[in-house]
Amino acid sequence: MKKLLFIVLTALLFISCDVIDNPELVPSFIQIDEFNLTSSSNQGTSSNKIKDCWVYADSKLVGIFELPARIPIFLNGSYNVQIYPGIYKNGVQEERVIYPFYTNFDSIIDLKAGETIELAPEIEYRDNLNFWVEDFEDPGFKLNMFVSNSDTTMFIAKQSQYTGLFEGDAGLIKMSSTNILCEMRTDEPLFDQLPRDLNTPAYFEMDYKCNHSFLFGLLDNNTGLSAYNRTTLITFNPTLDENGVAQWNKTYLYIPDVTNFYQNATKFDFFISVFNNDGTDGIEVYVDNLKVVFDN
Repeated sequence: MKKLLFIVLTALLFISCDVIDNPELVPSFIQIDEFNLTSSSNQGTSSNKIKDCWVYADSKLVGIFELPARIPIFLNGSYNVQIYPGIYKNGVQEERVIYPFYTNFDSIIDLKAGETIELAPEIEYRDNLNFWVEDFEDPGFKLNMFVSNSDTTMFIAKQSQYTGLFEGDAGLIKMSSTNILCEMRTDEPLFDQLPRDLNTPAYFEMDYKCNHSFLFGLLDNNTGLSAYNRTTLITFNPTLDENGVAQWNKTYLYIPDVTNFYQNATKFDFFISVFNNDGTDGIEVYVDNLKVVFDN
């Protein structure tokens, strides 16, 4: 019994010494406030809403961090650090994903315990992508009235006439209490090539502000049919601050969430609808930097 007690006490002593002799690991840190996105003229705006950074060291996930972020990494020495920009898919905070069409930061970094490295990752759109862009900077724009019972239409809000625009001019739908419906649609052959596989990415980007809800959705058509089917992808709620003033927001909508249901469709397009069923006055829905992106 005494011999057993001696063995237990000796083991505990060695464990205690081991804990004392090995201080806690001190992390190194990477500080990232934002990504810097650069886009070319055919890719449209560099406007973005990157919410997160996905951090890897030697291809192992360190973690997902909301920006701005001070990222602890429990490693010392030189490591291949990769940092990917993350978004809210369909504007849903619970659906945080890497945006597949942006490049990522990729570099060898010397990590030292207790030290902070400040980074502002430079990114751009990947090569070999399809782009459709409407930024409302030309005299005409790529949206048309969709249904005959629309009683008003979209027009270009010019910087010379409107304050609080996002980047240059914007598309604007204004409705008074006597207006009931405005529905606009695209007419773009490129969209017929949109992927129908739920796991093949395609995104619709848009900057917007509104004091009234509006719908965004997909039109699909089969050869030989005269009418389009319409499927709402999302309802946008008013973007009002605490003072009731509409503010600009940005969204990334995942197109295959709807195209995957229409495997036999031969044509796709998009629509924007504003319904004023309760006779609200002074409705304003601004949209800018509409962009569809998918792989070639």
